[in-house]
Amino acid sequence: MTTVAGYILSSNLLTREKQKIFNRDAEKIQQLVEERMLAHVNTLRSLQALWNSHNDLVKQKEFGLFLNTLNVFYDYPGISSIGFAKRVGDQLPTTYIEPLAGRENTLGYDNAADPIRKPFFDLARDAGEIVSSAPLTLITTKRPGFFLIAPLYQTGEPPRSLSERQKQLTGFIVMVFRETELFKAIFGRENPLPDLDFAIYHQNILDPDHLLFDSDPEFDPAAYTQKLQTNKYVTVGQSPWTIIVNAKPSFGLTKAEENLPLTMLAVGLTLCGIFGLILLFFFRQHLKKWH
Repeated sequence: MTTVAGYILSSNLLTREKQKIFNRDAEKIQQLVEERMLAHVNTLRSLQALWNSHNDLVKQKEFGLFLNTLNVFYDYPGISSIGFAKRVGDQLPTTYIEPLAGRENTLGYDNAADPIRKPFFDLARDAGEIVSSAPLTLITTKRPGFFLIAPLYQTGEPPRSLSERQKQLTGFIVMVFRETELFKAIFGRENPLPDLDFAIYHQNILDPDHLLFDSDPEFDPAAYTQKLQTNKYVTVGQSPWTIIVNAKPSFGLTKAEENLPLTMLAVGLTLCGIFGLILLFFFRQHLKKWH
């Protein structure tokens, strides 16, 4: 009974330890994403402050010098470009973009005429806050990417009413990320947590159209019986992101630790057998003497 109780207790302890390590690693993923995206949001807020400090439109040269001062492209690899889309009537043509090399075809592109992009610009305008777009096709590469969008208003600060925010909008600052470059910059080219699979979704919509990053696209959690799974949430400006974390079959403790309960059971039962044989031997000796 003591051996079986020890086996059950050690098995439960092992399960709790694996859950503890899994939760710690999942929180690490959440923290890395949260810290990096907060840095990008703060960069956009700095650019909003630059616009708010001017009585007129920030010139392209000032825009470029300010970005060079912030040194964002060096300090935060993963950013593809940062641009300014000016409101011209009902249009939102891209007016400036840094760095410009290789992106000349984006200048003058009307973001308001794009039915996929426009809803995210409208959302940022109406909310008066920085928002994230879902994955979409970039003009320069014709491959997936996404934006962070920060609205700009005539009054500097977002007006209180929705109608005033729509009326006083002057344009947007747009931070562009190509494919998975941002997440490779956050987590490294090689996954630091190879025993975990994690997928990051825009908002709480868990479908391929809202998938921003998958650490292992070939891994299918539904094909395994592994029960360790958790959802983590990050807010990017005003946009929620959902991180689905799954343990792979390789996730666990060391082989010796994994085998500890079975080892205890085997050793305990072996000792029980030895003690039982010794007791049986002495009992038979006792019976012989008694007869």
